[in-house]
Order: sequence, then structure tokens, then C-alpha cells
Amino acid sequence: MHLAPCLASARPYLQAITCTSATPLDYYSLVPRYSYHSYATHAGMCLLPLIPPASRHNGTYPLQQAMCAAVPAIPIPDPSRILPAIPITKYTGKKVTCPTCITAKARRTARPLPSDVAKRAQHPWQDVSVDMSGKMRIQGISNVYYYIPFMCNFSGARMVEFVQRKSQLIHAYRRFVDRLEGIHPRKLRTDKGGEFLSHEFKELLKLHFVYHQTCAVDEHYSIGTSENAVGRLRETALELLLQANLPAKFWPCSIQHSVFLRNYTSRSRANPKLTVYELMSRIPPFGAYCTVFRARDQRQGNLDLPSTPGIFIGVGIYQKTLGYMVTDATLNKITVTRQHLSFDP
Repeated sequence: MHLAPCLASARPYLQAITCTSATPLDYYSLVPRYSYHSYATHAGMCLLPLIPPASRHNGTYPLQQAMCAAVPAIPIPDPSRILPAIPITKYTGKKVTCPTCITAKARRTARPLPSDVAKRAQHPWQDVSVDMSGKMRIQGISNVYYYIPFMCNFSGARMVEFVQRKSQLIHAYRRFVDRLEGIHPRKLRTDKGGEFLSHEFKELLKLHFVYHQTCAVDEHYSIGTSENAVGRLRETALELLLQANLPAKFWPCSIQHSVFLRNYTSRSRANPKLTVYELMSRIPPFGAYCTVFRARDQRQGNLDLPSTPGIFIGVGIYQKTLGYMVTDATLNKITVTRQHLSFDP
């Protein structure tokens, strides 16, 4: 077989010629630069046929050795010499100024980035997002059809209230303020629903100096936390009812329990290292440094420290006493307290 002329003409399209005598298959491996079809068409040749096992002599292939000797080395060709240069169009950065193009090619803008932590409220329940759920098909206990989640944009804490009709939103808001010991939020974010724009509700907010901010139509990004809470609470409540095999009329109870679970387990927005419950109740992290206040009769004298330093080891029951458990520096004594705990926030 005279393969040297064919191989020489196909040299620019090959990367290497490899003798695969150690493999089970007895063939010549021709690795093309681009594809077998490209060099075969250009050089007028076909793939080399398989060498039959009968040609093996003492583990060697005389034909392959002769071909390797005929073509000792094939350099890798430069791609720029084989393919023509393809022009690449670069973006010039020019803005579209044609009014027709701007009007006809308008697209929905991307979702805005989350707000910066430094620009959020610095205290709990100063900035609150509110949304109302859709009407539930089944009437819940206490004759309610709607639930209203109140979201704290500082910590991510949730509160929920229930109403029978949308017009009773103002009563749900008053119950919400009662749970905050009569403190109104500084900013209230809502959509443009009729229940939020009623004259009675706006007068109540104006009376207590609450800034009412409404989002644009179909742009509910500013109340995204409460919008998301409506769906997540409904899903969790449904899972609880299915697990307990209870009728659907108990959905208000399951939604309240969902709020309780999420406040205890979800990470807070202000400090992702703490849960919402740890942030709102100011419970120190497990293993944190803390002090326990001591009364005067427990001190050694006027110059004795008013507190005992220790390590916080969690909330639990020790010797039939429920409270914050603190161990001293020796790790041998545990003190349980309910009110006299101090730590570095």
C-alpha cells in the first residue's frame, strides 16, 4: 500500500498519527484537525482500513512500523492558515435613539436587586409590608376567609391576622398594633387594593404619622416579602393539615402555626447568623460570652463585681428550672436565670 503520498497531502489536516498496537483493536488512528470528512475530501483519501490480526508477527505490525517510519512527525498546522479570518462584530455601545424602535422593542425590565442592608430600617417593626390573601374557598374557624401577613422588613419576622371581609382590614391593623404594645410602624408598604386605599384606613395612618407607600401596578417588588409570605404560609399550612389528617376548616390554626415555625427557624434579614426569634428576643448565640447579675447580698464587698461572667449554653430546664443556662469559667457550675442575663449584642 502506498500511503505516503496520501498522508503527505493530508498533513495539514492531521494532528498526529498514533500506533495503537497495545489496544485490542488493530487499526491506525488518524486524528483529524477538524473532521474526518474535511481531510478525506481534500486529500482524496478514505479512512485507513483495519489491519487483520493475521498480519501480527510476534506482537508487532510491520506495515504500521513502515508507515510510521515514512512519516516520522507531522506538525500541528496553524488554524489561521487553514480557515479564513472570521470578523467579530463588537458592540459599539451606542444607545438606540429611534422613537419607533424604542416603542416597538420595549421589554420588561429586569427584577431590581435586593435593598441594601444599610438603607433598611434599623429597628424592628419600623418598616412593615402588608398584603392580603385571596378568598379561601372553605370558611375557617371563627368565620374567616382571609389572612393578612405583616412582614417586618428589618428582621423578617411575621405576624398574621384574619378577617371575614376585605373591608375589615382596619380592624386587623388595630389588632396588629395592639400586639406591638400600641406602637405604629413608621412606614407601611401596601399595594393599591381598595381595602388599603379606603378613606377610614388612610385617616388612621395619617393620625398616627405613618407614611403609607403604595407600589405601582404590576410592580410589587417593594412588598415582595409579604407577597411571598402569602404563598409560603398557604403551602406550609396545607402540609400541616395533610400530615395531621384534619379537615380544611382548621386552616387558620395551621397558618398561625406556620408563622410560629418560620419565626423560630428562618434566618433573619438583619443578621443571617441568627434566626428571627433569636434576633427579636435578643437571645445570645450558643457558646457566647455573657454575665449574670448578682444581688448585693451575694457579693463579697463594695468592690466586688456586680455580675458573674460565664458562657451561654442555651435555653432549657436544669434542676426543674426553666430559663437561660450559663456555666462559669470552671465549667462545673450551671446557673439558670430568666431576667438577669446580659451579653454583647
